[in-house]
Amino acid sequence: MSGAEEKKPRTQVKDGDGAGSARSGKKAGDTDATRTGSTAGNQSSASSEKSALSVARVPYGISGFADLGDLYTARVKRAWVQGILLFLSILRNQGVLMSAIALVIGIAFGYKAVLDRLPASFPAAWFIAVIVGFAACRGRVRTFLQEPDLVFLLPAEERMGAYYRRAWRYSAFFQSVQAVVWVGVLVPLFQARAGIGAALLCAVAALLLKGWNLWFSWMEMLLVRRFGASLAVRFVGNALVIYGLITLALWYALAGVALLLAVAWLVRSGRQVRSLPWNEVLDLEQQTLSAYYTVASFFVEVPKLKNRVKRREWIMALVRRIPINQKLPYLYLYIRTFFRYSEYFGIYLRLMVFVGVILYFVSNVWVALVLFLVGLFLMGFQLPNLASERRYSELVRIYPLTDQDKKRGISWLALQLLIAESILLSLLMLISGRLPLQHLAWMPLAGVVFSLYVAFYYLPNRFLEEEKSA
Repeated sequence: MSGAEEKKPRTQVKDGDGAGSARSGKKAGDTDATRTGSTAGNQSSASSEKSALSVARVPYGISGFADLGDLYTARVKRAWVQGILLFLSILRNQGVLMSAIALVIGIAFGYKAVLDRLPASFPAAWFIAVIVGFAACRGRVRTFLQEPDLVFLLPAEERMGAYYRRAWRYSAFFQSVQAVVWVGVLVPLFQARAGIGAALLCAVAALLLKGWNLWFSWMEMLLVRRFGASLAVRFVGNALVIYGLITLALWYALAGVALLLAVAWLVRSGRQVRSLPWNEVLDLEQQTLSAYYTVASFFVEVPKLKNRVKRREWIMALVRRIPINQKLPYLYLYIRTFFRYSEYFGIYLRLMVFVGVILYFVSNVWVALVLFLVGLFLMGFQLPNLASERRYSELVRIYPLTDQDKKRGISWLALQLLIAESILLSLLMLISGRLPLQHLAWMPLAGVVFSLYVAFYYLPNRFLEEEKSA
């Protein structure tokens, strides 16, 4: 019994953290219990205050993510949902969908025509090396960062490691798929000149080169002083590696690897900044989004597409000489907007060059006619967005003008642009000499008639529909 009685106070002394002794008995035990409770309460209170303080310091918008890698995953899911919704809106527009299908069919015909007419002396290996080399060095890490992150995520930068790792893995996977798709597009050329085995070897090399170039572009952003010609050197290195593998000329491949290792050494030996250049990363992310939205704007209106305005003084000097027609008050405004906004002028040039290159190699008159008209329609499809009031300041909205004035302005602008495109594409087909002259004679006439239809029937009706839904 005495042993048991002696053990009890010792236990209380132990629990009381040395606050009493074996002789203090029950009083000491009560005192120890009180102190223990008080200490535990203070620790609990301090822990709660610390927890509350840490939560308060966590930037708004990420407090629900213990691991910021989960934040990246959530943003990827949201971006994919938005992309799927945008794709579904494209599918709902039957006219544009059929035009896109016709354009793809025309591209296939044009590709086959090009392959059939390639001379034996054509440097196919170098051509493939240039295309795949460019595809390998092109691209950047998709961070899905947003402008508010400068305020809300920048304070948590030391926790962003998991976020960036997931960003790199996501980007490496999808951009490797893109590189392999480029190789797949070139498979008919491989079959004709190098063989399927070379295509498989090239696909594996493209995967490896894409991962390496993606790592390099990310690490290069951390340098204090950057190697200005790194992109050109990487492109040459990629092309040499691909060419050496296709032709089994290993010296070329080794030279390409040496170039890539040299620029990698420059990156590793350079002085790096302590923090990621957030403004640059945000600009790159915005450029990537703009590229996707620009492609989507061929088919549907994309309100999220930010307008990039350029001065283009060489064009504006000519535009200023255009006399202002009082009967078409909006025409001058739309002309200036068209040439200064990269969204419209750039699409006009790229689409015309793209369709023109295909038409240059097409010898079937019906395929040429379909491509010709599809190119005109896709360009005309963009123009109602130009007249939208959302693109102009509030001052434009108080002009004492009607919607009929807007329709006339956009119709006359569309007519001039589409007729100019019709004439240029017809001249290109004439230069190619692949179509009989009797067929080329009525091609510009068909373009003018179709331009009149698009400008004065299709565009006004679509303009009214979009204004009602706005």
